[in-house]
Amino acid sequence: MSVKHVLLMFLDQGPASVYQLKTAFENNTNNIWPMNIGQVYQTVQRLERDGLTEIVGEVNDTRPAPAYGITERGRSELWQWISQPVRRVPEARDELVMRIAVLANLEAHIEGTQGQAHGEQPGKGAPQDASSSNRSGIHADSIAPSLASLIHEQRMATIAQLREITRSLSHIPEQNLTAQLLAERHIFELEAEGRWLDHIEGIIAKARNRDALVPRSHDASTPSTRPITPQASNEGNAS
Repeated sequence: MSVKHVLLMFLDQGPASVYQLKTAFENNTNNIWPMNIGQVYQTVQRLERDGLTEIVGEVNDTRPAPAYGITERGRSELWQWISQPVRRVPEARDELVMRIAVLANLEAHIEGTQGQAHGEQPGKGAPQDASSSNRSGIHADSIAPSLASLIHEQRMATIAQLREITRSLSHIPEQNLTAQLLAERHIFELEAEGRWLDHIEGIIAKARNRDALVPRSHDASTPSTRPITPQASNEGNAS
């Protein structure tokens, strides 16, 4: 969040001291973004340096302090910022995605290795023990929990958290708009995560049915070269 632009929003309502700006900031963000007086002071100093604010008088807090007002340049900067949509940056290191993707690849590799080992013809070597390690260091009996179990447990946790947030929403005072908006946002995110879990189960199942996860080769110990990334395809996009 751009702190300087939020302070400009307050100053657009009227002149204020540094202390008044700090108080307004914390009150309007439900105290979830605490600011010390030094941070606010430094931000206001930069705004004044850039011609976005100016001293317009004096106020009496615990002691006399400069009152800052927004300039026309500051107002132009403010409304330009407000009018720009917020662009969401995809999280490249989402922990849940990484867990599911890695476990899906490991399970698929083991299934492919077992299938090749059991399909060997007599005289071409003894079948590979499914519990033995291969060149990727994977043991067939070391994967716990299973991918299905992981997705199920995550779904249950998501549902439980969704219920908890929904119950807490009824206890938020109507005048606390910030807390209400945050809770509603969290609810929608959890609902989306539940739909995503359902969706990727279908993606992974289709990929396995197409035999696309583990290319077959004569060497049963060769790891898969085509990792799965749980992302929506054109045929599987959720409506």
